[in-house]
Amino acid sequence: RNTTNWYNPCAFSNPLPGSTIPRSGAGSLVSNFTQVLAYLGGKRNEVYGPGYERVSMSIFKQFVIYREQHLELRVDIFNVLNTPSYGNPSVTNDNSDGGQITTARSLEAFMPNARFFQLSAKYMF
Repeated sequence: RNTTNWYNPCAFSNPLPGSTIPRSGAGSLVSNFTQVLAYLGGKRNEVYGPGYERVSMSIFKQFVIYREQHLELRVDIFNVLNTPSYGNPSVTNDNSDGGQITTARSLEAFMPNARFFQLSAKYMF
């Protein structure tokens, strides 16, 4: 499993065209599950994408300045293990992208994919 070949698109069959269902007579009534699968091409959600792993941590220390006054220094580390967040693979078998992961997760538009640090100081009085 990698971004180029997440699954084998040749392992799935394309659905039969709806024009092959006869209008009347034998086979015109699609009533059981096996007949339905022939026209749908397979079960839904057979292919799942990569998981999501995001580990973040915070380290902070308080220093007493004077009586009830404190200085807090804080370091926040997001995506400590620096794991990428891949999107779901393309599930259309009839084009060249079948089985490929071509995008990042949708939440990546709001936060960076790489590891990053945030430093902060807070004075409480």
